[in-house]
Amino acid sequence: MKKYSKQETDWTIGLDLGNRNSYWVALDREGEILQEGRVARRVRALEKVFREFSRSRIALEVGTQSSWVSRLLRLYRSEPSQAA
Repeated sequence: MKKYSKQETDWTIGLDLGNRNSYWVALDREGEILQEGRVARRVRALEKVFREFSRSRIALEVGTQSSWVSRLLRLYRSEPSQAA
């Protein structure tokens, strides 16, 4: 993986919401993986990860948990969108 700056705003993050854990991947504008990981699906855990990715586009799956997660991500000026 190449070096990156968390201040960049042209990132796209995919977020797969699981029952207990969620998996995410951050891509640059060329589609290269910058970072990926697993995070517990709890407010504090999600805040800790996604606070660092403010101003990013985030695609998350549609499901029962996607509404509150989307609202949480907007607090950090991210652009969440839900995908089926």
